[in-house]
Amino acid sequence: MIITTCETIPGKELEYLGLVSGAIVAGFAGNRKILNAVVAKMVGGLEEELSSAASGQGADAVVGVKFLFEQSVNLAIGTAVKFK
Repeated sequence: MIITTCETIPGKELEYLGLVSGAIVAGFAGNRKILNAVVAKMVGGLEEELSSAASGQGADAVVGVKFLFEQSVNLAIGTAVKFK
């Protein structure tokens, strides 16, 4: 599953299926090295959530992904697409 913040995928014609989203609830505190590791883990978890939601729609990819990190709730939203 391709997950990208880009609106298009070079060389691919896309059929738009609809919005998909994911959320993770997690609190964290600590130094920058620890926070970077936690954020990387959260992004990975959000990508898994998006991939699962998009697969349920028969998608090949999720484009236009946006991440939002707010205190203990972390969200991701994107558009599920199928390759033509």
